Amino acid sequence: MTVAEAARQIRTLVVQVSCYESGRTRPRARAVQALAAALEVDVLELEQGRRPVSDAEVTKLATVLAVDADRLRRALPT
Repeated sequence: MTVAEAARQIRTLVVQVSCYESGRTRPRARAVQALAAALEVDVLELEQGRRPVSDAEVTKLATVLAVDADRLRRALPT
């Protein structure tokens, strides 16, 4: 999704979304809710910067760390 599309979907200006992205300003609760709905993600993912770790990422990370992928999966937050 482009910045322009995001701005249109949450009914704000492109410059405002750019400010959100850069951290210059924080969106109000309604804007966060609208943006989460537009991106089809949970509000907490936007607020806390959390997202699920993909299986491919777990496999790569396990290889780099030289640990069992299943053990790493169990150690990651849900």
